[in-house]
Amino acid sequence: LDRSVFEELSLVSGSTDRLEFFNDERLSGQQRLFFQVWASQVLQSGVLGAGHTLTQSGEIPLYGYVMTSGEARRQPVSENSQELLLGPGSVLGLAEGLAGIPSLCTVKAISTVHCKVISIDEAVADIQRLNSSMKGICRFTLGRILNGRLDNIPAWLQ
Repeated sequence: LDRSVFEELSLVSGSTDRLEFFNDERLSGQQRLFFQVWASQVLQSGVLGAGHTLTQSGEIPLYGYVMTSGEARRQPVSENSQELLLGPGSVLGLAEGLAGIPSLCTVKAISTVHCKVISIDEAVADIQRLNSSMKGICRFTLGRILNGRLDNIPAWLQ
């Protein structure tokens, strides 16, 4: 995701400035979603140094990360796959953590990564309070993201 459009706006700007910026028609849908996550005062911000492991292959994530700046590297998941560079807009560990399944790959920061950190336990508690229609949307989305790896739907999501 190209972050350059956001450089003109500071997160400490007044809410009127943010609203005007958000309503600007130059933003794509992807940029609007990124802006909402980036500017969120509800989500915790995190700064992870180079070398920090964001997800570990074979482990169930305790936190999800939405990268807002920096770069990370996804290590190859098989002999036939390649490493992948990830940047702003990448979401790591959230779907696997919510589904309670191990990550398929290890992702490590290769530069300082600024991100929004989502506690899986807190996200589960929030989703449990949703009505059945919203839980259905969450189930569908998890199934799509995990590409069929959601064998057993967690009880809290039913």
